[in-house]
Amino acid sequence: MHTFFENILAAGPKCTEDLGAETTIADTIETGWYSLAEFHACAAIGIVGGAATNDVITLRIYEGSDATGGGSATLSGKTDTFTATATNHFDILKLEVKGEELSDGFTFVCARMSGATDVDAACNGAVCLEKFNPRFAAV
Repeated sequence: MHTFFENILAAGPKCTEDLGAETTIADTIETGWYSLAEFHACAAIGIVGGAATNDVITLRIYEGSDATGGGSATLSGKTDTFTATATNHFDILKLEVKGEELSDGFTFVCARMSGATDVDAACNGAVCLEKFNPRFAAV
């Protein structure tokens, strides 16, 4: 008998990264590239804290052809955006992608969370990518 946690594999959490933009260039937190060849799906989870009013944070899932993100592209419809409505606002962003949603020749995924230009310097975040529903070999 399998338990729930045997079917989930954490892939590259990135924690307590500063999203505050000191310049006009938005900061980005990225999980790195992980293969979905042995799993049917993955979920990206982003946590944002300390956002100021009107700060915009976006979580996206990208697909790539190899572990370096070769030929990477944003997956259509795989974007979650948060706009702070108060000072010190907190939110959780989440996305899920199934292996069959990847384009032909793409088996790697990456989660990126970024702040729009001029995000408050106190804004922090964390993002992780969880692979789940493993592909089992025939017996």
